[in-house]
Amino acid sequence: MDQWCLHELKIAKVQYKIGPKKKGMVTPVRITNGKIGPIQYKNGSKNARPLMDCRTALALYRIYPILRANGGVKEVYVGKFYSYRYVKNSSRLSRHASGHALDIYGVKLDDGKKYTVKNDYEKGLGSGRICLGKPQTRGARILRQLACDMDWSHYFRNILTPDSDREHLNHFHISTYRRGEAKKRKYRTVLLEPAHYHKKWVRRHSRKGYPGIKRVWMVVKARRSANRRLIRRLNRQKRRRKRKKK
Repeated sequence: MDQWCLHELKIAKVQYKIGPKKKGMVTPVRITNGKIGPIQYKNGSKNARPLMDCRTALALYRIYPILRANGGVKEVYVGKFYSYRYVKNSSRLSRHASGHALDIYGVKLDDGKKYTVKNDYEKGLGSGRICLGKPQTRGARILRQLACDMDWSHYFRNILTPDSDREHLNHFHISTYRRGEAKKRKYRTVLLEPAHYHKKWVRRHSRKGYPGIKRVWMVVKARRSANRRLIRRLNRQKRRRKRKKK
C-alpha cells in the first residue's frame, strides 16, 4: 500500500475508501462520490464511484486546474478505471488491469455545454505546426486542448485519441505511472499519434522534466494566455462582420 498517496488524497479532501482488493492493484481506492477536486466524474447521467489505484486518483487531483482552464470543465464522462483485461490482440495486460488508466468519453462545461469525443473531436488537428492545430468548432478545440495540455503536464504515461487507432474513435485512453516506474518521459510526447511524431510541435517538446505542481501551473498559465488571444481574435472577427453588414 502507498500510504503516502492515501495521505495526500486525505489532505486534498478527496472522499475515498480503501479497497476492495483486486488482482493487479497495489493501492486500490474507491472514490465514493465520484468527485476529485472540483471535477465530478460521471458514468452516463450518474455520479461515478470509480475504483482505481491511488496514484491515478492523485494524478487526476493534481491536474484538475488544467481541466478548469479549458472552458471550465466541471464534469468528465468516463468508463471503467479498473478492469482486469489484456490489450486487444495482445498478451500484454492493459493499464486498466492495475487501476492505472481511465477512458474519457466527454466533458461538460460551466456553461452547460457537453462535448463528446465521438461527436465533437476532429481528427488530424495535430498535423499542424502546434499540437492544437486549427479546430473548426468549439467542442473540437476544447477536447484537443485537453489532450495537448494533459500531455504537457507530464503526469501521464500514455494518451491515446481517435488519431491513435480505430479502437479509440470515441474516447481518450489515459494511463498513469505505476509504483517504481520512472516518470522521465521516453519520448517527447505521450500522445500516441504516429502520424504526428515528426511535426515541429513534437520536436520542440523536451523529454526532460517531471510531473509537478509547478509544471501544471505553467500549462495553465499558457492556456489562459492562449484563451485571451483567442477571445480577442474572435471579438475582432465579430466587429468586422458587423461593419460588413452595415
